[in-house]
Amino acid sequence: MTLTMEGHANGTRTEAGDLVCCSASILAYTLGQRLVEMQENRQCHGLVMKLDSGDALLAATPRNRHTDTVRSAFDTVVAGFRLLEARYPECVNVSQRE
Repeated sequence: MTLTMEGHANGTRTEAGDLVCCSASILAYTLGQRLVEMQENRQCHGLVMKLDSGDALLAATPRNRHTDTVRSAFDTVVAGFRLLEARYPECVNVSQRE
């Protein structure tokens, strides 16, 4: 499972853009922390976590019976991004691939 985030709220340099950028960042960092915990608990493996200014790449492979748990962590964060997209469509564009 993978989450990729690119850019600074579409380059928007407004108060809303700053709020969205901070919100998106905390969503990415939250997923990263959760995946670290899941890897420590042997629920996933192959963790890739690259968090940079405006960009993020988070990926992990669930272990056998933990697929639903790992997917739930990703789905929760994607739900947060969708909330941001609904409120600030000029700043956030969410696309999801299976």
